[in-house]
Amino acid sequence: MTSTNHIPAGTDRISFPDKVVIVHGFGATAHDHWFGWLADRIPHANVVSLPDPERPDAATWIPRVVDAIGQLEAGTAVVARSLDLSAVRPALGRSAVLRSDNDALVPADLSDDFAHQLGIQARVVPGAGHFLDDDGVTELPAVLKVLHP
Repeated sequence: MTSTNHIPAGTDRISFPDKVVIVHGFGATAHDHWFGWLADRIPHANVVSLPDPERPDAATWIPRVVDAIGQLEAGTAVVARSLDLSAVRPALGRSAVLRSDNDALVPADLSDDFAHQLGIQARVVPGAGHFLDDDGVTELPAVLKVLHP
């Protein structure tokens, strides 16, 4: 799904990375949660559509993600949930980890440890659960702040 680039009023002067690849991950589609909302707000954003999201297959998913990213350059940003980040982690430059203070699926200390392994501190988004639409998260402005600090 390619972005329709509906940049919200007041953000038209914000510059984002040249290319933003959004990876939806396990149990979701490109149309779930906040992925489409984010893609609609960022020029050059693309949500990778991964097949059979309930049964992830590394042999299928990794080439799809690698193809969507293309040449990983300074002007490329990849937005993925932590488990889905493994395919690109070795090539990461600047990174950010977002977590909620009330995630019922992933304990805060695991997200904090993951961030620590990347040499950074996790950023906390209050009350966002596991960042799912079931948690009421259909928009995630914290990602926009990461992409344009």
